[in-house]
Order: sequence, then structure tokens, then C-alpha cells
Amino acid sequence: MASRGSELVAQGTREMERWTLFGKQEKYEKAANLFKTGGNALEVEKRWDEAAEAFLKAAGVYNELREESDASEMYKKAAQCFRKSTQHDRAVSIYEDYVIPPLSDAGQHSQVGKLYQEIAEMFEEDGEIASAMDAYRKSADRYLLQANASAASKCQVKLATLAGQEGNYDLAIDLFEAVADNCLKTNLLKFNAKQYYLNAALCVLAKGDLVLIERKIAQYKELDYTFPGTRECKLVEDIARAFSELNVEMFTDIVYEYDRVTKLDPWKTTILLRIKTKLSAMASEAVDVT
Repeated sequence: MASRGSELVAQGTREMERWTLFGKQEKYEKAANLFKTGGNALEVEKRWDEAAEAFLKAAGVYNELREESDASEMYKKAAQCFRKSTQHDRAVSIYEDYVIPPLSDAGQHSQVGKLYQEIAEMFEEDGEIASAMDAYRKSADRYLLQANASAASKCQVKLATLAGQEGNYDLAIDLFEAVADNCLKTNLLKFNAKQYYLNAALCVLAKGDLVLIERKIAQYKELDYTFPGTRECKLVEDIARAFSELNVEMFTDIVYEYDRVTKLDPWKTTILLRIKTKLSAMASEAVDVT
């Protein structure tokens, strides 16, 4: 037995095929409503692919009726359903081809930013990191056009995190510093700056650049007067000292003590392991030379 949603879509198809002596306006309107209602019912039934196809049919009919706003909404619902069914390629294609262009033309940059953020999340889920980074960048840019600094910062943090994960440390440093600098502009967010300066510093250390890290520590202290007294600042300074002494054991103890009080997240753990590998290699080279 066909579900209610499937039956409504079938009625819409029959309506489109119905011959009429007069204009098509009435039958198109009825068919569009049937496809839309059928899609909504299929959503409730969690039949995501079928729901998406129903919404696409509705969008096509609304286009025939020159009802662009309704068509755009149907395309958006279709993309959302394809995302839930993990057909991310189809969801992204619909967003980019049918939903984003009219919103962009209308200057709805925050809505476009939100859609690019969804696209980035889908790429990230699929392990397509380069595409995810590009979408997060586009999302942040659109949010900034609408002066939505908070939403833009969230996307910049995601982009910086992925950049660091991929070993693009220079980009990660620039982005983390930009977010930290932005935090310092408001009393509500200024105490978050230390975390982003820490992330930037860890990326510097992952490069093994001891000259740059000393300069960055001084820079962060100057920009954020609270930074010198934080555990984040102490961690960076202690690791820099372990590097200068080429002391892997000291590094391990420093990280262990920090993690005992402030649990390290997976991203920091990954970067710290890379830093340890870099330090170990430098220490081994020094032993070989001697």
C-alpha cells in the first residue's frame, strides 16, 4: 500500500498529465501544491530521497508559474532532504545552482553564508577537506558582508582548525590571530582571545620556528594584557624553552601537567604530537652532530 506522501505525489503527476482545454495555470497550481504537500508528508515518513524528488518536482512547476520565491524554497527543502539521506553531492549542487544565486542577487548575504556553512559541513563529513575549507572561507566572507562578525568568526575558527590539521600552518596562524584580535574588541569575548592565541602559537611551534615563536609570544602579550598571566601563555613559553634546550622529556612533562588541569581537545593533541615529533627530530640531529 502506497504511503500518503507517495499518493499525493502520484496525484500531482496525474494532474500535470491531465489535458485541459483552457489555460494551464490552475492545473499547475494544483500540481505544485500536491507535490509540495506530498514532499512534506514524505519528510514526516523520513523517506528523504522521495521527499527531495517531490520538492524538486514542485520547484519545477513553480518555475513554470514564474513563482521564483516558492521555487527557491522547494529547492532548499530538496537539498535539506538530500543532506539527511547523505546524498551530499546532490544537496551541494542544488544549493549552488538554484538556492544561492537568487539569494545572492537579493543581497541576502547572511542566508548565503549559512548555506555555504552547511555545504562546508557536508564536505567535512565526506572527508573533502579542501572543498570544506573553501566553503568555510566563502561562508565567512558572506557573513562579513552582512556585518555578522560572530558568525564569521565561527567559520574562520573552523577554517583555521582544518588548515592546521592539514599542515597549512601559516593560514591557520593568520586566522586564529584574526579571531583573537576580534575577541579583544568586546568585553564579552575578550577572555576567549587566549585560546586562539594558544592555537596560533602551537601552529608556530609545529613549524619548529623558534625565532618566530619568541616574537609571537611578545606580540600576544602586547595585544592582550591578560595573556602573560594565563596558563596558555605559560604552556607556550615552557614548550619554547623545551625546544631551545632540545629536551623531549621536559616537553612531555609540560604537556602532561597542562592536560592534568585543562583537558586538551583532539585538535590540540594532534598538533602537540606533531610538535613532539619535530622536537624529537631536532634533538636527534643535534646528537648525531655531536
